[in-house]
Amino acid sequence: MRGRSRDQRGAYRAWVRENHPDRGGDPRAFAEGVARWRRSLDGPGALASENGRAPGGIQAFRAPRGPAGWVLRALRRRAARRERARRLR
Repeated sequence: MRGRSRDQRGAYRAWVRENHPDRGGDPRAFAEGVARWRRSLDGPGALASENGRAPGGIQAFRAPRGPAGWVLRALRRRAARRERARRLR
């Protein structure tokens, strides 16, 4: 977000908070909006890609819900517990 004023960055962040897929926004519309923002960064003196990523590198997906989501989250929590170091006594 280099090369933008504080007001422009604030407006972009507010837009992201409103339209982010994790907050109930449309994933396609969000990806298009981010792509539009990045294209506007490609003006004179701007970076072609942010943080070395190729433009349009955002992918949106929806996490599983219901019983499948519960099982998946439980398995991930269990795997995370196993990865932690055991306490020394």
